[in-house]
Amino acid sequence: MAVRLGHVNVDAMLRSLTARQFQEWLAYARLEPFDEVRADYRAAQVAQMVLLVNLAKDAKLPTLDELLLKFGEVTEPAKASAPMDWRKMKALTQMLAASYAEPEKPHGR
Repeated sequence: MAVRLGHVNVDAMLRSLTARQFQEWLAYARLEPFDEVRADYRAAQVAQMVLLVNLAKDAKLPTLDELLLKFGEVTEPAKASAPMDWRKMKALTQMLAASYAEPEKPHGR
């Protein structure tokens, strides 16, 4: 709530609210959550839409819960990938830099 209201000092923010105002914010948060969980669900929806457009027609579309980022205990060990060849890494870095570069302007204009 402090982030939403732009307060750095949470204690000062809470002292400035009346009990009624605090209850109203709690009610608002139940109707329109504004925390990171809501942001994670929005990201999962975007991922689901990208998958929907690119999956084969007979492929199973993952649910939003399956696409949510999971935090906490890891149930499966992460698989180590082979180190990337330096030439592949260089090409990837060049493509990334080119995607952020501004287009060149013609001379004389």
